[in-house]
Amino acid sequence: MKKRVLVLTGATSGIGYQSALLFARKGWSVYGCGRNREKLRELEKEGISVAAFDLSDIIAARSFIEQVLGQEGRVDVLLNNAGFGLYGAVEDVSLEEARNQFDVNLFGAAEMIRAVLPSMRGQKAGRIINVSSMAGIVSFPLGSWYHASKHAMEGFSDCLRQELSPLGIKVILVEPGAVGTRWPQRAMGEMGERSGERSYALQYTRINALFRSFYKRGLTPVKAAQIILKAALSRYPRRRYVFPVHARLFIALRRWGGALLWDFLVKSSLTRAGKGRAEE
Repeated sequence: MKKRVLVLTGATSGIGYQSALLFARKGWSVYGCGRNREKLRELEKEGISVAAFDLSDIIAARSFIEQVLGQEGRVDVLLNNAGFGLYGAVEDVSLEEARNQFDVNLFGAAEMIRAVLPSMRGQKAGRIINVSSMAGIVSFPLGSWYHASKHAMEGFSDCLRQELSPLGIKVILVEPGAVGTRWPQRAMGEMGERSGERSYALQYTRINALFRSFYKRGLTPVKAAQIILKAALSRYPRRRYVFPVHARLFIALRRWGGALLWDFLVKSSLTRAGKGRAEE
């Protein structure tokens, strides 16, 4: 029996890295891309085919998919995992930076999808798993562009699911909450550089304390990868996989409690986080 084929972006860290390893160890042919060449070499030692490029490079992305199709003849699952969090007050983030946020978090994924769709349509099968975030539903201050990119991924994926369902192609959204990776350190560090002083200093201090505390209790990337594998293998996959428990709770509160309740909860949480930081 021919191996199933996985293509994933953002394979060099966190959820992507662990997903690449897990799928490969389960007998899949795995093709991963990312920018960290050292991490890609680690994956290569596990028998994973890799390519180093930035998702904003459309020509490189297309070439990567053509290489996979040339070698395998098909792609069974495309896992769009690449992404980053652009944090800072709206007036402190340039529009060039904001466009790059969308280029990676949304348009990079869209380009990969466009590249695999002719093959998936031909085989009348395939799965596209888009890694969004609970940030596509809920909101926190100083993260407008990141949240906007994830809200866009939500709407994009919902429409795509309806579009491709008659063709035998399933579209699945993964909406993680806190996962124990280096993501918060990088995002909060950049937030501090942009908005850690002047008008937004207090907000930055509070949200930095809240996020760092919160992510210490996050789900491990290994567990997240196991959930993604389940979504890839399930005969009847869910439209959305939300994890861990706090992400389901936050999304429910936002959807059913409305903006007024959510704003109150965020303000209260940030105030408590600020007091905790002051007492350290």
